[in-house]
Amino acid sequence: MPIGDDTTRTGEGESRTVDEGTVVAQSLARRLRTGRRALAGRYRRLEETGGVGRGVRFLFLAFATVNATTLGLVALLSADAREALRLPAAAVAIALALWWIRGFRRGSFPLAGELPEAAAILVCGLAVGPGQLDGILWIGLFFRSLYGGLPRALGRALLYAGAYVASVGFEPAGAPVLSELALGPVPGMLFASGLMVLLASVFARHEAALLRERSLTRASAALARSQDVESILAIGASAALEALGSETSRATVGI
Repeated sequence: MPIGDDTTRTGEGESRTVDEGTVVAQSLARRLRTGRRALAGRYRRLEETGGVGRGVRFLFLAFATVNATTLGLVALLSADAREALRLPAAAVAIALALWWIRGFRRGSFPLAGELPEAAAILVCGLAVGPGQLDGILWIGLFFRSLYGGLPRALGRALLYAGAYVASVGFEPAGAPVLSELALGPVPGMLFASGLMVLLASVFARHEAALLRERSLTRASAALARSQDVESILAIGASAALEALGSETSRATVGI
């Protein structure tokens, strides 16, 4: 009988240990899920409100929208503009400026918008001539190259260059499309796009490094205040997720 009692007590002890381990694991899972959601929110706020990269994008956006609006007014009011394209060119120039503002506020541009952007530039070029496109063509390209990777930026530069070349080809003076005037800017546009992509990547790495540094600082302070294993594990897991980056922070964590 004493042996049976010992066995019973041992079984009860093991059951309590398993139950306590399950409770700790479940609690840790809840903390990780909550921390993951909070972390994703911090990354979204960083993208929306702060960082050197956003300030640079805003600066290029301001110049690009001013150039687009000015070009729309030139198309509408200039005596040299083609009569049939006055209103369409003014409309698409203003629409392009609004499109850029919308993309800046969203933090991204859909791929489907690339071709309509080039078409808008072409309409403006046909209305007022390619000589008036410099502002919207170059500043707009600088701004847009800050969004998306290198392949997309180079493709966009080719689309913009194509719009410029086509507008030269339709000039009343009959400038040939393959002339030096038309093709001269194309290498520069490709180079500028690549340079702006590099600049955007530098800003992104800088902002990610700052966020990781803040995360580690907060985790160190929290660990100093922790008094139980569960809290230490939760803090360590959350800090690891944050250090790995925003994409990892949005991944599903399972235990």
